[in-house]
Amino acid sequence: MRINDKIGFGFVILIGSIVLIYLIVSNNDKKKHQQLISRGIYAIAEISFYKPRDARPSKVKYTFVIKGQIYKDSQSSRIPSEVKVGNKYFLLVNEEDYKKTEIFFNYPIKDSTDFKRYVKEFEQMRKEKQKER
Repeated sequence: MRINDKIGFGFVILIGSIVLIYLIVSNNDKKKHQQLISRGIYAIAEISFYKPRDARPSKVKYTFVIKGQIYKDSQSSRIPSEVKVGNKYFLLVNEEDYKKTEIFFNYPIKDSTDFKRYVKEFEQMRKEKQKER
């Protein structure tokens, strides 16, 4: 086998490995998302820190309350530019591990009626998913 063939083969193996890792991680993220959608605890995330995008991904830190206890979490990337400190958004929290959360920036909360409406919407989604199974 010539050196060029070895380099080409190594390159194909490298690219294949990267694609495989991406697919595994992507599938794992989808499973986590579906688990939160189907069984997550509803909460309100209040933005406590926002770093807009420059050379790095955007980042937010937020607080939320479960059973009277305050928790903190953060998220990087995929953060809309209109996010501001103090804004509130709908949040799903893993019922077994409160460090696993998903914030929904497309569900802003201005008052308790917003939160109740989103809970109702997610409950309906859960019922529909149950019927599909």
